[in-house]
Amino acid sequence: MYEGDLLANVLRIPSFFWKQHPELWIQVNDLMVNRRYEIEGLKISLEKFEECGN
Repeated sequence: MYEGDLLANVLRIPSFFWKQHPELWIQVNDLMVNRRYEIEGLKISLEKFEECGN
């Protein structure tokens, strides 16, 4: 495993899961809120995950 692999896999979870479990989406989002720049530096896309929160 490489740095960011676990996070990248969590963010690839299909949107239907997050829509069925919004409380988990909120928890993951809260963990990342102040680390967006660092995550983007790992070249991990946040786009699909963030769309699930709308």
